[in-house]
Amino acid sequence: MYRVIQEKGIAIGNGFMNVKMLTNSLILWSNYHGRIALDDWNTLKYSCCTMTDKDQCDWTPYLTSTNNIDYTGDNSMCGQILTPIINATGYFNIDPYNYYEDCYSGSHITYKFGKPQRHYYQKWRQSKDAAMVNTADLLNRDSTDNLLGYPCYQEDYVAKYFNTPAVQDAYHIDPAWRNAGLQFGDCNMNLYNNYKLTYDDMSPYFDIMIKNMSSVRILVYNGDVDTVCNFLGDAKFIDGVAKNHGFTVDIPRKRWWFRDNVAGFFQRYSGGNNFQIDVLTVKGAGHMVPMDRPGPSMQMISNFILADKPDYSYSQFVDPTAKPAPLLSQSGGTSMVPPVSSTTTKGSANISPVSGSSPSSTTPPNTPVATVPNTPSPTTMNTTIGNSSTIPTPSTTTTSGTQKIIFSFSVFILSFLLI
Repeated sequence: MYRVIQEKGIAIGNGFMNVKMLTNSLILWSNYHGRIALDDWNTLKYSCCTMTDKDQCDWTPYLTSTNNIDYTGDNSMCGQILTPIINATGYFNIDPYNYYEDCYSGSHITYKFGKPQRHYYQKWRQSKDAAMVNTADLLNRDSTDNLLGYPCYQEDYVAKYFNTPAVQDAYHIDPAWRNAGLQFGDCNMNLYNNYKLTYDDMSPYFDIMIKNMSSVRILVYNGDVDTVCNFLGDAKFIDGVAKNHGFTVDIPRKRWWFRDNVAGFFQRYSGGNNFQIDVLTVKGAGHMVPMDRPGPSMQMISNFILADKPDYSYSQFVDPTAKPAPLLSQSGGTSMVPPVSSTTTKGSANISPVSGSSPSSTTPPNTPVATVPNTPSPTTMNTTIGNSSTIPTPSTTTTSGTQKIIFSFSVFILSFLLI
């Protein structure tokens, strides 16, 4: 027996809802992202799959797992082809949480002149005379990030940070734990290696909700370059749940917008006792959606919370001039960075004022419109950069991380109860 709590809404980010669907769909995702040789794909289709519709192939008979989470290919021909596809991290050094992120430690990062060019790049891109600069000097040879950001998520540096005495003092870490010489890590491998997944399919729990609850809105969103919980597997899972309960498609798959640019796609199902399920992708985001796309994430979740039938392109719930608190110096004194201006870039997808006409919605039905104050233009100053001419730049600049609004958890379930 399960105790059913009437909920108003649930948001699930990059959900681990059906292991079999996620595993099978990862093979399709990998093929269409260039990870499978054509010869291998033909072998898989014609020698390893008995389905006429190859999108519905079940590859799990050729896979083995000791914990129902991590799979590898068996010793068959098909299993040997599948192994590097589903274990791309070990075989190709690819970040499974974001296919387009670099993934290597800081010791592997080299700079020609001994220091990053990030500051130089920011000054250049915000200048009005950027065309006078030799762009070849600005190539970022150490990261695929278009804003010269950190490669990967630098988990080795996170571990070093949490293992410093000052940080452990601030977090009041148990002295007995510290005296034992234990170290912080992003995963407790002793627990992980002894854990076996029990519930590999969440459809029974969706069935319970749909049969016992009413007037519930559900948002299932995925970063579209996450390979751990890929968007295709989650979309297939929700589509199956919707069809099993006779839901209809209220809104066919369509684009949603952030700052005049496509932010992803979404589709809406409805049925049951006034149930609504939105399936949404966030373009260019990986597993940690708010970390990769903070602006679109803030707009998405704000619309979901504040509107009964959200239009995810609606931008008035998001404060375009939001300014996070400045960073503090290591001594705990004044700020290390200047005040944040509204200067942003498309690539960082920060929250900023929208100018000009936009395909984004401005007034969804039955939704109050917030008033957004005007933002004064930043002042300019002359700055000499390298061997370039003296050029005007904003007196306050932002980095790709300064103005981002980051959620504490990217894979979170937001559940708010009816009162």
